[in-house]
Amino acid sequence: MNRFFVVDFAIYAALGIVLLQGNLQTAVAEETAPSANAATQRDADSLSFQRSPEARVRSVGDRLRDSVTILDFIPPEEHEAIAKRTSTYNCTPDFQTAHDFCVKSRQTLLIPAGKYQLESPVTGVMISMQGDGANNTTLHGTFRSGYMLDFTGSRPYRFIRDMEFVGGGPNGRGRYGGASAIRISDAWVTNIENLNLVNLGGGIDLDRSFDAKISGIKAVYVVRPITATIANDMILEHIYGLNFTGGYGIKINGGSSIGIRNTTWERGEGSSAIDLRACANVAIDNYYSEKSMGTDITLGADKYGPCYNVTITNSGFTAASETVVNADAVLGLTIDQCGLKSGANVEKTFLKLGEVNGVGPVTARVGHITQITPNTDKPPQRTRPFVKFSNDNSRIFLFNPCSAVGDGTASDERNMAPHTQPDANRRRVNLVEHPIPTLGSLPANMSATSRGISYGPESPGIRIIAETYGAARVTLFGTISNSDGTAPTSSIRLTNAEMGESGTAIVASPASGGSFEVTIPVSVKPGVNKITASVNQEQEQKGKNSITITDLVVL
Repeated sequence: MNRFFVVDFAIYAALGIVLLQGNLQTAVAEETAPSANAATQRDADSLSFQRSPEARVRSVGDRLRDSVTILDFIPPEEHEAIAKRTSTYNCTPDFQTAHDFCVKSRQTLLIPAGKYQLESPVTGVMISMQGDGANNTTLHGTFRSGYMLDFTGSRPYRFIRDMEFVGGGPNGRGRYGGASAIRISDAWVTNIENLNLVNLGGGIDLDRSFDAKISGIKAVYVVRPITATIANDMILEHIYGLNFTGGYGIKINGGSSIGIRNTTWERGEGSSAIDLRACANVAIDNYYSEKSMGTDITLGADKYGPCYNVTITNSGFTAASETVVNADAVLGLTIDQCGLKSGANVEKTFLKLGEVNGVGPVTARVGHITQITPNTDKPPQRTRPFVKFSNDNSRIFLFNPCSAVGDGTASDERNMAPHTQPDANRRRVNLVEHPIPTLGSLPANMSATSRGISYGPESPGIRIIAETYGAARVTLFGTISNSDGTAPTSSIRLTNAEMGESGTAIVASPASGGSFEVTIPVSVKPGVNKITASVNQEQEQKGKNSITITDLVVL
């Protein structure tokens, strides 16, 4: 018995030792084993990576640390729903954490394809953010006001690109959502590229922007798509705006050296597509608008003054807008190489000229305007361009060619029909200055009536700008009438009062009210020349002759 007991005890004791040793080993292993992350990091660092045979060998761990993705910070269980665009998870805290990490590491935050819901703004110093394409990566702001990305941009060379920003309720539906997309203050050397903006209270807002570029923006149902304040050396290009109701598509206050090119606008609902205040040295090129616009381009002043040196070229304007260019306060405006398409509404205005406080009336140079009109009426309805002046001293200079038609019914309307042609030496010697004649009755210009054998009173006339001394050849088109119905024969005299010189020509018609065309030379000097007209009644006691100028060309 005892022997067996001893043996049994020995066996159980051995088993006990084995069990104890197993428990001991387990305890030691639990105390000394590294964490899963640390093990993964060691495993990644132990694997080699080589981009190409010519490249250096690196560890996989180093290669993974080269980039930061937002999925590094979002719980893994949410990744699939985000990729399928069905997630309702609030990503704001994770975006904020990822932002803070990228600020410290000075790295770009990558945002893979999917929909990320933000319930409040992400704030801080600007970082670079790279999406997976404007139709693939979506940031959906469900909050009622504020910007999804609200950054200060004191660090230069940052970008935000290839993403979509959506507002408007839990599902991104509805028009004009409360949330806005991006706001950056002190935006030094900033690029914002290839973004879709949909259903937002505001789009992109840059405050104190220097050397910035906004490119490839599609804004649909955004109240105010693009805003910039104190913007120097800025490029805005490839912009498409549809349905914006906040008063403007692009608004810049206090900018200089600005290029706006290749933009298309639809359904502004009374807004201006481009609204510039106190901006200098601006080039607007390849602009186009369609459907329900208020004003295509507004040039005005703010507390810092008017706009300076604005050029609008190679642009197409349609019947979509009530006014093409509202030059309320600008010094140095040129409109060149543009096309105008007019619709049935003949009350629309091509150019409004205002006055700059403390400086004087606005002056504009306009030329190479081509009109496209669907009108088949004979004569056709008035088509743009025509000009409205808020001040009689406003001036417009026309250079070749710039033709139009008009009916002259509006007292503040001036048609842009007169234009100049190069002289024999291909020099442009003369330009017509305000007031620009309209078709129809021109009581304020060169139409005149005789009172007897002598020449009658001088008409108010026109002004001609000349670069040199010489003779301007003024071709007049119009009608001549006699109060008794007699076939009229008369002469018309053009006088440059300052030079004391005149030119005359015989004007006749086989019937009262008949049309005529006559060319009269008149001396001019460098600068502004005021040219007036008067009529002589050739046939005495046969009624009064009157001449109505319907158009003129100065060569």
